Amino acid sequence: MTPEIPESQEQDQYKRSPQAHRRSWLIGLTTPVFIGIAVLIGSFALQHLQQSHDAIHPPAVSTNVPESTKVYFGIYTLNIGNIDYSSKTYEFDGYVWLRFDGDSSRGQLELMNARGGNLVDFNAIDNRILPDGSRYVAYHVKGMFLAKYNLRHFPFDAQSLTFEVENPLSEIKDYVFVPDSASFGKKSAFIGLEPGLNLVEYDIHSTRIYAADHAYLTDFGIPESAVGESHFSRAIFEI
Repeated sequence: MTPEIPESQEQDQYKRSPQAHRRSWLIGLTTPVFIGIAVLIGSFALQHLQQSHDAIHPPAVSTNVPESTKVYFGIYTLNIGNIDYSSKTYEFDGYVWLRFDGDSSRGQLELMNARGGNLVDFNAIDNRILPDGSRYVAYHVKGMFLAKYNLRHFPFDAQSLTFEVENPLSEIKDYVFVPDSASFGKKSAFIGLEPGLNLVEYDIHSTRIYAADHAYLTDFGIPESAVGESHFSRAIFEI
């Protein structure tokens, strides 16, 4: 025996049913709209990041330079972590190597965006003369590095992490970094990264290794190329 539904309750169900249907239809319509907006904001953030990066860093140095000035630079990242907005830092662990002609002083590196102090371990793990007479030096680097975070588009933000080095002894007329592209295989989707490396709460969009002419508005008391100005080659790895 089916119980009778009071007339008032039946009318309430009738009234509620079209409203529930409209709400369901509205949710179904607005969900893809919000997803589309999120995708557009994320794409805009990536485009803005690239524009900001190009404004900060000069164009890459041409590799059409004398062979004697070239220093081949490579990097392999084991891990990236502790992305900290408050201290504007991130943690890097990986290997850096150089291959060059000339004396051993050309193998010296200065970490340009290291946090400093005891927060970075920088140790030579290999130093040899190769069969062709060129020199090879490799370092293991682990520690905190500075980053220029931009949270304007949070939570759809895109960030750029860089690892930057210079040789402190030679200006660009005698010393030019060249990405050691030949040392990387094609199995990894991103150059210079350990396969499977993940960043918490972020997807890796791209990586690149390049060199730039970094100008200082001083000759550091040793006027060689121009009084009051110096130019150094800077190797940059960007995630």
